[in-house]
Amino acid sequence: MQQFVKKLDISFADLYVTGVIACIGAAEVAHLAGLFLGLGMGTVSLIWGGFFALLLLFCILVWWKLGRRDRKLVPCHKGLPIGFLLLIFVQMLYIFCMQQLVTPGDITLETVTTFLQEDGIHRVNPLTGGAYINPLSMRYKILCLPTLYGAVCKLTGLLPEIAVCHIVPLIVLGGCYFSYYKLSGILFGKHLGKRYTFLILVALVLWMLDGATYLEGYGLLQGGYMGTTIRGLILIPYTLQGGLSKQWWKCALCVLAELCVCMTLWGLGFCLLITTGLVILHWCEERKSLKEAAS
Repeated sequence: MQQFVKKLDISFADLYVTGVIACIGAAEVAHLAGLFLGLGMGTVSLIWGGFFALLLLFCILVWWKLGRRDRKLVPCHKGLPIGFLLLIFVQMLYIFCMQQLVTPGDITLETVTTFLQEDGIHRVNPLTGGAYINPLSMRYKILCLPTLYGAVCKLTGLLPEIAVCHIVPLIVLGGCYFSYYKLSGILFGKHLGKRYTFLILVALVLWMLDGATYLEGYGLLQGGYMGTTIRGLILIPYTLQGGLSKQWWKCALCVLAELCVCMTLWGLGFCLLITTGLVILHWCEERKSLKEAAS
């Protein structure tokens, strides 16, 4: 087990991000079971909860086997990590205490509330409370985030407004910065000073992008529960990190996760496009190296 973890070069940041992705995958399994078998939210929640418990035990085992590893990082001034953590703390306070805004076109909260009230998945229109006049497309029906949030509410007793608008965005915020932390390792190697400077700049840019709907900063601070936010702030930077480091299993996980949370052309989304581009670039680089070695 320890050799397997060492070979994959898994860190705590990887465990956090892949844990979020695995939770989405478990929710997709439970969602499809509830959708096609007509299960109630109680049963769907138990299915997801079982997968989540196994996932949590696996992460604890991996972290225990991982232990402390000496990465020989170049030390930096203590003010940089302290400044970064201060920015994150302020953002966390803002997300947890903010007055929730109404995002045009987004009905995630209404859908979660309907799932819980009707004890089932897509049984009534969340906007009217009645039956659907026009049937939903299958691509939309298989998106699992409302079921995931509903399962969290069902198992914990949290109100949908608290879970969807405050708790989930905090988890997404952590996934965002862990993804960018891993990406900074590709860009700046073991120089902690440069990596924390990069993270501080990312945090400041996200603050500044809170001014318009569906910008990445707006997604982080106002709509962390949305699928587009998860894609833009967690899946895309993690795909870049995985592709640049040739850890293709990370790219595969992100491609599958995007399929489950965003309206794409049956999975042909940004993560797949980025992965394809990086595969082509690596292939061209290897071909060039072979030609130079042969000449």
